[in-house]
Amino acid sequence: MSAKKQAVTQCTLHTVKTLVTLVVLALIVLAMLFIMNTVSTSKTRVNENDETEDHLSLAAQLHLPKAIKPLGYDLRMQTYLPSYVDFPANKNFTFEAEINIDLDVTEAVDKIVLNMRNLTIDKDKSELYVNGKKVAIAKIFVQKKLEEVGIVPTSPLQKGEQAKLKLSYTGPINKNLGGLYRTVYKESDGSQKIAAVTMMAPLDARSMVPCFDEPEFKASWNVTVIHPYGTIAISNGIEETKERIGDWVKTKFVPTPRMSSYLLALLISEFEYIQGKTNSNVLFRIWSRREAKSMTKYALQAGIKCLELYESLFNYKFPLKKQDMVALPDFTAGAMENWGMITYREKYLLYDDVLYSQDNKRLVMTVVAHELAHQWFGNLVTLKWWNDVWLNEGFATYLEYVAGNKIDNWMETEQFFIIEQLEKSMDIDSLSSSHPLSFKIDTANEVHEAFDRVSYGKGAAVLKMIAAVTGRKNFMKGVDRAEDKAEVIWRFENFPRKQLQSSFNGSLPVLLFDVVQAFEKLCLTKQERGEKLFLEEPLYIRLTEPAKAFVINAGRHGYYRQNYGKQGWKKIAEQLKANHKIFNIFTRNAIISDAFAAALLNKVSYDTIFSLLGYLKDEEDFLPWKAAIVRFEDILQYFGNEQEAKYAKQFMLKLLEPIYQKSKDLNKFESSYKQERKFLKNLLYENVINTVCSLGSRECRSNYKKLFDEEVMACKNGEKASTCVRIVAPLRRDTYCYGIVEGNDTAFKKVSKLCEVETIQIEKDRLLEALGCSRHAPSLKKLMLLSVTRRLPYVRLQDVITIFRSIKKNPVGREVMLNFVLERWNDIYDGLMPERITIGEIIELAAVGIRSQYQVEQLKSLRKHGKHANEFGNFKKAIEDSEHQVEWISRHFQNLSALFKELSQ
Repeated sequence: MSAKKQAVTQCTLHTVKTLVTLVVLALIVLAMLFIMNTVSTSKTRVNENDETEDHLSLAAQLHLPKAIKPLGYDLRMQTYLPSYVDFPANKNFTFEAEINIDLDVTEAVDKIVLNMRNLTIDKDKSELYVNGKKVAIAKIFVQKKLEEVGIVPTSPLQKGEQAKLKLSYTGPINKNLGGLYRTVYKESDGSQKIAAVTMMAPLDARSMVPCFDEPEFKASWNVTVIHPYGTIAISNGIEETKERIGDWVKTKFVPTPRMSSYLLALLISEFEYIQGKTNSNVLFRIWSRREAKSMTKYALQAGIKCLELYESLFNYKFPLKKQDMVALPDFTAGAMENWGMITYREKYLLYDDVLYSQDNKRLVMTVVAHELAHQWFGNLVTLKWWNDVWLNEGFATYLEYVAGNKIDNWMETEQFFIIEQLEKSMDIDSLSSSHPLSFKIDTANEVHEAFDRVSYGKGAAVLKMIAAVTGRKNFMKGVDRAEDKAEVIWRFENFPRKQLQSSFNGSLPVLLFDVVQAFEKLCLTKQERGEKLFLEEPLYIRLTEPAKAFVINAGRHGYYRQNYGKQGWKKIAEQLKANHKIFNIFTRNAIISDAFAAALLNKVSYDTIFSLLGYLKDEEDFLPWKAAIVRFEDILQYFGNEQEAKYAKQFMLKLLEPIYQKSKDLNKFESSYKQERKFLKNLLYENVINTVCSLGSRECRSNYKKLFDEEVMACKNGEKASTCVRIVAPLRRDTYCYGIVEGNDTAFKKVSKLCEVETIQIEKDRLLEALGCSRHAPSLKKLMLLSVTRRLPYVRLQDVITIFRSIKKNPVGREVMLNFVLERWNDIYDGLMPERITIGEIIELAAVGIRSQYQVEQLKSLRKHGKHANEFGNFKKAIEDSEHQVEWISRHFQNLSALFKELSQ
């Protein structure tokens, strides 16, 4: 971009040397995407009675022997759900099954080892055939800690033999949210319904079927289910036959393509569906409970458009005859990409234009796009082991924003990529507790922890950076032909393979470039933790107009931050004040975010930052304001509930005043919140109002309190908020929240009653979040205790984290939550296991309440002495975060308190 046309130069590091470096970087990552490193495993098996010291399994013990590989599974099972068929009481919530596995013996072995958890095998009904001849089974043994079962034949299996193993077994339809589990819900007439559904990823297929439960063991699945008459059954493949047998129905499904066990899916329910077809004749169905059926139309439209887009983009037809998407009342994740039968938490698949805001609609679109991307990246092309989960999740995360922009371009998904992925992943990646994209997994628990912000967000951001350098079309062509290109790339002479590969598989953190102007040049030097990277020498960029302000990484394509030094920031601040629109919205977002990041590293003073923020009085775009609000909320978090926090709030309120005056009329949302062309402007106003209320504005809170009294308190006993509260979708959550904040115990009890009867998940979440807004510490403590011990009927297991996330935003609640976790760890662990991800996030949320070194030591002590606490890697990040927070308070609290007091006058 020529500086002659603009008063400022936005430099994207387009020197020849840099461009070559970035192109090479792009090529090396593309090569790595389809080269799965060989996993070394131990062939020494643990004996039947061997036990590990604790629940941690060594990495080598996580893997099955490679001497036998599955070719195909034939699964036949019968499920016992109550209220449909008479059967013995001891069969309630159980299933009976038979699995036949075709095996290829690649090395001589004396036993067959499979993964299995909480299943009971009937040895008398189990059989083994080798090359068509029956071979007696001498022994079946279980290694509980390793979640394995061993089948020992009377004679060893030889290399090259073909075997068939038949196992008859029983198992539970459990109460947790993994494997085959039950989900309970109520119809509109009050009747209770029970469905059975699966969630196999990453390690739970073994709890429904003995199998080779590792991603690299791909095989076809032939599934037949006998289920109660009155229910339907769906699975990965389309239904092939249905046969009624008395009070039962036998449904047989078309065999799947070769796939990993974690993609196996099954649903037995009374759900109903709507359907359509893609232009390539793929049947597309959206399933839900009966009451929610009217909310499935948008998902069908979006899903069909998205599948058609991916078929065109990848130049590869979807390989199944149908694609089901299922909305579930109980689901641990946001969604799961099971091949041909994707499962969703209800709020991420359903849509209603009264109860959902446009931003809620955007989330539905992006989650659908994410899961459908997995049908290619993850299902068709699959990692060998979970250390490379970023390949699955990074690609799907990147593509969800690409698809969203193409399908509904009013959503401006590029802006949300910056907020939801790039910025958040850079924050986490700046900590030493972060990890490389590809990393060694040493324990079974780390398999679950691999599904984190780095794998999703950083993986996507790196891919987006490569696409920006190569061009998106070239990038997708490279992906399409990546396997061929990989072989060519590795053969390049003088190619810095080792250094570049280590950057992604080894020690690449988020970089911070110090940008210093020296006469007519900009000098860029890097500052980062860890080992040195391939870019060893400073970069110099010649300036055409040295007197002007300069920024690098314009448009925020690169995965790195910039610090411009005192004079550089001063020039940028002057330019923003003179004409901020010289910089585009992405660059303005980056300027604000990077300034705060540099301050955290003590590389720029906060008074410099607050001088820079002065231009916000003229800012009217969502993305820059979002950066300012998020970063200032971080500072308020450091101030906690201290008396001095009022000066920080007064400063921010003063900064927000001009834009708040334009947004504060809540009646404007009534007529405009559904208008797509006003989406980002309405979202900006919504964020501004929410922030002003959180800062304590009496006017703002009074407006919401008035709405609460008029609408919420008027709901009669037994009425649902989703039907009796006539408030537009963008304002519903804050109405409930500030109704409780400004109200009394009556308001809290009213919202609790509404929680008990609400059946629409997105509305239920708003009500639960509102309970976490309470400033009454005993109520918050009771709410947390009853939630983790599962004694609140209206709080599902999946809902617990919603309450804790809300309390984390509450200045009173943070310290209450910290003390609760320190004091009631056993209740948390016993009540929520095996939901490790939920417990792990609670650990990190609780650390936000730490304000002293003594509290840091308490957290360290809990990690060391708490029940199985040392199994959670989340403690490492929580402790590092809390130590940074304590250091920040020590360094900045007093000075900033005085500065805010001065600036807020």
